[in-house]
Amino acid sequence: MLSSEAYLQARQKARYHVQVQIERVGFPPRMPGEAEVGGKVVQVFRADGSELRCGDPIRFRLSVAAYNEAIPPEDGVWWLPADAIYEGACIEAFLNGEAPDCAVALWQVTILEGAPSPPWMSEDVLD
Repeated sequence: MLSSEAYLQARQKARYHVQVQIERVGFPPRMPGEAEVGGKVVQVFRADGSELRCGDPIRFRLSVAAYNEAIPPEDGVWWLPADAIYEGACIEAFLNGEAPDCAVALWQVTILEGAPSPPWMSEDVLD
């Protein structure tokens, strides 16, 4: 596990802070692993110097594991339950890269219940 400060710095330094509606998921052949996720941006809270807008396509990978799979902490990875990542689901994430191809900043992502909303994740406090 990394320190809380490391995760907070990842949020603060991330290029993007967005909410995304998932449109497609490519799961790994074995779990745990990296799922390839594609979707559209539905909320933009920060887009440092970018023209990223609602409706724009975006792609990134998520670390996923089977439901209730016991996984020891590995280099600070925050595993998401694979069954919560599906078409139509909304997530909030801190991302780096050049849209549409991005990477999640130190696993700083959360699954949202329902439609897009005000930000759930803070740059100042870990949830």
